[in-house]
Amino acid sequence: MREKTTQMRDLAMQYWKRGFSVIPVKPDGSKVPYILWAEFQERRSLEHEITKWWAKWPDALVGIVTGKISGICVIDIDDPNTQEIWGLLPDPAIIPTSKTSRGLHLYFGYPQAGVYPNNTGVVPGCDFRGEGGYVVAYEWLPGQSIFEVEPPELPTKYLQYIKNAGVSYQPKIPNATISGGETFIPEGQRDERLFHLANRLFRGGASVEEVREHLMIFANQCEPPFPAKELEAKIQSALKRDTTRTGVLSEDIRAWINSTNGYFSLFDCEKALIAVNKKEKDLIRQVTHQLTEKGVLERHRNKNGYFRRIETDFPMMDLTKPRKKPLDLLWPFDIQNLYHCYSKNIVVIAGSPDVGKSAFCMNFAMLNRNIFKVNYFSSEMGEDELQLRLGKFDIDFSEWLKINWIPLSGDYADAIRPDEINIIDFMEIHEDFWRVGGWINEIFRKLNTGMCLIALQKPTSRDVAKGGEGTLEKPRLYMAMDHGKIKIVKCKNWASETNPNRLSREFKIVQGCNFKPESDWSIPWEGDIK
Repeated sequence: MREKTTQMRDLAMQYWKRGFSVIPVKPDGSKVPYILWAEFQERRSLEHEITKWWAKWPDALVGIVTGKISGICVIDIDDPNTQEIWGLLPDPAIIPTSKTSRGLHLYFGYPQAGVYPNNTGVVPGCDFRGEGGYVVAYEWLPGQSIFEVEPPELPTKYLQYIKNAGVSYQPKIPNATISGGETFIPEGQRDERLFHLANRLFRGGASVEEVREHLMIFANQCEPPFPAKELEAKIQSALKRDTTRTGVLSEDIRAWINSTNGYFSLFDCEKALIAVNKKEKDLIRQVTHQLTEKGVLERHRNKNGYFRRIETDFPMMDLTKPRKKPLDLLWPFDIQNLYHCYSKNIVVIAGSPDVGKSAFCMNFAMLNRNIFKVNYFSSEMGEDELQLRLGKFDIDFSEWLKINWIPLSGDYADAIRPDEINIIDFMEIHEDFWRVGGWINEIFRKLNTGMCLIALQKPTSRDVAKGGEGTLEKPRLYMAMDHGKIKIVKCKNWASETNPNRLSREFKIVQGCNFKPESDWSIPWEGDIK
């Protein structure tokens, strides 16, 4: 019984760490939750609640609440042989998919604009679980788990289909409410919110009439109501922006392609640039065709829709120069015993929020302050907060003045000191995460005899940062940090004959700055989710 309790509880925790709201569901075939679960549509379950539930009901299945709270929605296909649904969906290989007793569950990202409730049988043989719904976590198809494949956006074709079938949805702006007579759009935010909503609707392929209809709902909920004449101006501004986006998108497509290594698919580009309508997807195909004609890209011989950027810039190496020794750096957790850092090396520490990325960077700076010239680029902390954090370390505050402290939140390569130690805490980006790989490559080109440590944000329970595989290309050392655990994802320059890849170590943080290891470096349990 204890083993079963641990197994199902651990599974629930894995989904919870992925960002989902989870609930216990009866395993008797009824699929009814053990608890009153309405509140978990508004708030995520807590860790101690999950532990309590599966201690009480060790055989409980894991229910995942769909909708905005978890950021996902699910198309439940009862009969996989039904033809109509497949014409509304992208390539099934890129959709997280699990097997059910009768069919399949296909996971999609929940749309940012709109409230999409459950529906049953609107598409023949299929149900939809959105706001107000939940699904049971079943066995995943090989290579298509929610931990391996990022859920794509809900297809425009599917949304149009259910709309044509008479299923209504209510557009909604985040952090707004229409209950209790409160203002739907907070005072002072009306212009920005309405303009943003209009942009999102146009991006999703809505017509001018549909955008006007939806915006009128919000305008009338403002206090005072948003003027109709000004509302029309918002619509026209958003329409103009949507029209001129073609030129901007064309530049973004070329920039994204220049950041790639190896083969990529048209869908990869669509997903990275959030191309959601036919016009934008057609432009991606047009640009890739033009670049192929110019010899910038070549097509894959066997895979339709796959391309590779042809490398033309190959600088010559001078192998007659004396071989340089590794940089004599010190690292938290004695990483210098596992990894040798050389000139031009880039090191990444990828961590989920509030796990100790800044503490790692500060400790690295402190350990090397008397060995090298250290530059610390901070994107989050102002002078007051920085002084507070540094004051918690057990060294004289004057020692910190040996380090250059520089505010920075963009143009990272321009700020790099090529022959010194550079620390970027952290590389901040809120959209177009594909750009991160390109930024890292630019920093690599800028470095000479120095090195750079870069802190990146990553989703919980994943090893790779936001920005995906592109962030793995240049770093010679790549570490993932979660609460109480650090793991070596990639290490190229071993300090000994022992392979450090996949080694992990548990720790505690004292006063937000001092690392206290609680285990040695070891290979993690094979069942760990990547």
